[in-house]
Amino acid sequence: MSDLIRQIARWPLYSRRRLLLVIAGLIVLLVLSGSCHHSKGQAARPAPAPPAIAHVTPHATHTTAPTPATPSVGDALDVATAFVAAWASHQPNPGWLVRVDAYATPGFADALATVDPSRVPATRVTGTAKVTDTGATASTSAAVSTDQGVVSVSLRWDGTAWKVADVRPDAQAVE
Repeated sequence: MSDLIRQIARWPLYSRRRLLLVIAGLIVLLVLSGSCHHSKGQAARPAPAPPAIAHVTPHATHTTAPTPATPSVGDALDVATAFVAAWASHQPNPGWLVRVDAYATPGFADALATVDPSRVPATRVTGTAKVTDTGATASTSAAVSTDQGVVSVSLRWDGTAWKVADVRPDAQAVE
């Protein structure tokens, strides 16, 4: 008798196909037994309502400000200025890349990985950023003045923050 049980237990393990068949059969059996169990007796009950009071963590010491639903152009200008300051820092890698990646979209971060920071023409930001284009709700462009001229920065709203999508040195000055 024990040989028969051993053979039955090993049968699914002879091939992947048999194992998958057994697993699929067990899933179907579980689903059917669950639906039969619910159909007997009482009608299905509605899901219980969520508790009226939210759980509060006793150790919470600060609150997080909600993320704005609509992006602020002022925030975009702050990100453009911070990015250009990091971009112009000439800090050796990997520090330079870490600093600029914090402000970049994932695709632009990949492109920045190929840049030699010592070849960036600017060394510092010399003025405030100015909006040059607000073509769409989720994108804008800004001009940031540096010691080597104006840098154009393209920004995109990713749903939570402004991210730099492109940078172009030697841009036209904005009045």
